[in-house]
Amino acid sequence: MPIGPACLTTPGSTKLTDQSLTASPSGAVPAPLPLDERARVSELWESNILDSDPEDVYDGITRLAAQIVGTPISLVSLVDVDRQWFKSAVGLDVRETPRDAAFCSYAILEPSAVFIVEDTLVDSRFATNPLVVGDPKIRFYAGVPLVTKQGHAMGTLCVIDREPRKVSQGQLDALQTLAMVVVSMIEARLLARSAIDAHKSLVEARKQQALSNELLYRAELRADSMSKFLAIFEDAAVGIMVLGEDLRVQQANRFSSRLVGLSESSIVGEQVTGFVHPLDRSAIERTFQELFAEVLVEAHLEVRILDGSGTLFRASMSSSFVRDETTGEGSVVMLVRDASDEIDLRDRLTHSARHDHLTGIPNRALFADQLPATLARAEAEGMHIAVMFMDLDGFKEVNDTFGHDVGDQLLRAVALRIKGALRPDDIVARLGGDEFTVLIAVADQHDAQIVAGHIVEAMKEPVNLNVVSVIVSMSTGIAISVSAADTPTELLRNADEAMYQAKNLGGGQVVVYGGASK
Repeated sequence: MPIGPACLTTPGSTKLTDQSLTASPSGAVPAPLPLDERARVSELWESNILDSDPEDVYDGITRLAAQIVGTPISLVSLVDVDRQWFKSAVGLDVRETPRDAAFCSYAILEPSAVFIVEDTLVDSRFATNPLVVGDPKIRFYAGVPLVTKQGHAMGTLCVIDREPRKVSQGQLDALQTLAMVVVSMIEARLLARSAIDAHKSLVEARKQQALSNELLYRAELRADSMSKFLAIFEDAAVGIMVLGEDLRVQQANRFSSRLVGLSESSIVGEQVTGFVHPLDRSAIERTFQELFAEVLVEAHLEVRILDGSGTLFRASMSSSFVRDETTGEGSVVMLVRDASDEIDLRDRLTHSARHDHLTGIPNRALFADQLPATLARAEAEGMHIAVMFMDLDGFKEVNDTFGHDVGDQLLRAVALRIKGALRPDDIVARLGGDEFTVLIAVADQHDAQIVAGHIVEAMKEPVNLNVVSVIVSMSTGIAISVSAADTPTELLRNADEAMYQAKNLGGGQVVVYGGASK
């Protein structure tokens, strides 16, 4: 399906042109169809994920994948009959492209392997591909197939760059882990769809039972629907509950009782909010109101659940609304699974991707994310933002003289000293090498210089390393927001310029952009 000029381009994204998306298939080398294509597509359709609304959890995974590998583009791509459709896209502002030009069409041919193209221009399959010769000018691709328990590759979690590159084994391991998380969410959708379809069959059977005069047909239909529903309901390896509009449990399977630590009979009649952490109850109530008002057809939440022993675990809830056309009554079929390990792993990977591995403080990506929000909050509170750009004086000499291990020790010690000199709400990040940044809310320039002075004082004490004791200073540049028109990019650039002025003054100086040195 061509995507035309109506597509909007957002900052940091790539806009695909009509020409690149509607190019003749002769410009690409289409991948052959997988041997399991019919079953694969059938399972993809059954998941009901195609053309679904964006979800934060998928977007979080693609952002994390891009940060881990350091690429501008990352996608959760699902390969349909004649298109690839993106459940989530970072750095690309379209939702689908033709399948004949899709790199992911090749990736799904080998479900057990990561598909990597380090340089598309030297690969005969892709050198003339319209997405290589045109926007977004793909030069590097790595895709991890999203393989379900049935062995079908639904699509990929992939990362894309506009420059040729290699990817490390550690990055590949992280991508494969994130792909497993995506697959688990798709599997949950498949199970939810099966349970919902079975429940709808049961509702339809009851409707036919009320309308039909053919006793044999009525009994057979009801028995068949009931057996299908019960088979899924009772034997599922996830909790399944049917809830009324009052949020009370009308039916619950055996796995539900194991999750919440209550017997099946004890669960029935209880309000689902009784199992949920108090801080998550409002989200449950709001979501169910929208489901029963039919504003939403289905919803997905991550909540904390307290089991019968008081143990807290993190759960994934998938809920869908079903209305009995005979009685007019609505109910919600809810699937609950313990996602503690999955969420903890995702959180650890997110933390790792957004924090400096050497010092443990925020890295460039997290600092860049926090700066716009901090700037807006300070403006709303009548405050200013000060950005400090700091560079160690003489770090290269320490590194060259005593080695990188000692240099690393020094960077860790400096990070701790800067952090110790700051206020609780101030933010320090390592941008790379011996460059650090600090983000603080201040009333005026004097406030910023006071904080900078604390850092200068903290650096005057010798730093005791394994083989040597050194005293290092820092050249510091400060840029202070003046109005809402100041952008994060301008503040960082101005602070960087002021830092170089401090260097030119001999180091160990603090220079305010547009102001005086100290």
